[in-house]
Amino acid sequence: MKELRRCFSERIVSFLRSFRFLSSSLTRASLYFSHKTRTRETTTTTKKKMGHTIWIRANSLFTFSTTALALVAVLASMTDIWHVAEPDAFLRVKSIERFRPVSPNMHRKKSASSINNEQNDEASLNFQLRLDLRPLFSWNTKQIFVSIDAEYETERNKYNTISLWDSIVTQKTNALLNYQNVRNKYRFIDQGTHLRGTEVNYTVRWEVMPVAGKLYGGKKVVETMKMPDEYVN
Repeated sequence: MKELRRCFSERIVSFLRSFRFLSSSLTRASLYFSHKTRTRETTTTTKKKMGHTIWIRANSLFTFSTTALALVAVLASMTDIWHVAEPDAFLRVKSIERFRPVSPNMHRKKSASSINNEQNDEASLNFQLRLDLRPLFSWNTKQIFVSIDAEYETERNKYNTISLWDSIVTQKTNALLNYQNVRNKYRFIDQGTHLRGTEVNYTVRWEVMPVAGKLYGGKKVVETMKMPDEYVN
């Protein structure tokens, strides 16, 4: 009887020990998984906060940089408002090498004049040119476009402007142009035969392109000459 009691007691003790070990293991496993879950949530939240903060900072930096650049550009253009200058220009037509009527080019699209076989006056000029564009330059000047235009009136057209020559100057050191014999770079051709005996104004036109700000320019008549009454071959 005693042996039976002792055996029963040992089994109960062994069962209680097993239950305690199982309970302890479950508790540890629960604590472990709970800790892992909390760590993962904390990491995700931190990443989200970091990402949100980076985008906000990038947006703020971009906005500040754009505003600063715009402000600097406005201030730079304002400092150049009071810079008013005019180039020193001299032009003299030395000779008219050719002055004759020509037929319209056949490879171009036919116009009313070409259909009626109408001819157009064309002139080839040789002129002396001296331009001093240095007064136009300032610290805010990027480049200057300069051209020589022929302006005149005819019975057919009240106002005619033909570009004869042009150039682009990007540096102040190259802004002094002096040519003794220059021929018109572009064709001096009239619409019809109305150039004979017509008074032509030769105009210097310039356009200044600044680094920051709006374009500005001007023009000046430097030579007035009457075309010959007869053609020159």
